[in-house]
Amino acid sequence: TAPIAITCFTRGLDIRKEKADVLCPGGCPLEEFSVYGNIVYASVSSICGAAVHRGVISNSGGPVRVYSLPGRENYSSVDANGIQSQMLSRWSASFTVTLE
Repeated sequence: TAPIAITCFTRGLDIRKEKADVLCPGGCPLEEFSVYGNIVYASVSSICGAAVHRGVISNSGGPVRVYSLPGRENYSSVDANGIQSQMLSRWSASFTVTLE
């Protein structure tokens, strides 16, 4: 199945599936991404922002696989690939991103 086209600002909680293939657009403004965590991201995070942060895609966009995960007690703040993720304590749902 073809990946679902999403925007720069689509969040993990906008995808209501255990596993989804999405297509991130290119040229998203890095400083406008909301990203919480590292490797495992709070569901309020931008999917494309998390994918760039993790190094799965560059800022030119591309296909990403999103896996839903349970919430965590805490999400760490890490600077990676031009994005500074933010700390967050306790959130009800998470996701991680990999290459398709």
